[in-house]
Amino acid sequence: MQINCTVIIQAFNFLITYLFLRKFFFHPTVQLIKQKDTAKKILAEKLKLKELAVSNLVAKKNSDLDAFRYSISQRYQKPEQAVIQIEPNVLSKQEVIVSPEVIEECKNSILKGVHNAL
Repeated sequence: MQINCTVIIQAFNFLITYLFLRKFFFHPTVQLIKQKDTAKKILAEKLKLKELAVSNLVAKKNSDLDAFRYSISQRYQKPEQAVIQIEPNVLSKQEVIVSPEVIEECKNSILKGVHNAL
């Protein structure tokens, strides 16, 4: 079996083409892909750190808000409402003579009862 000279030349051309493509195309492309992957990993790590920082700030804000609400609730408690006692038989079935002094006394007692209730 005879080996043709063109087969050797084609093999040599293939080797040169392979080395050329590997040196000038494949290697830079692989490096570019690796750089992009490392950049993505770095950004993902930075994003995780930022998310952790934000979650810590939110937790601190919520705890500060709870502490503020508690201090406000302790400082400004709702006043107890006093029960207004109504005296029975204030007005009897008998006819009452209403004088300005009685009206003034009734107003004062109502105002005093409302003031004590607050």
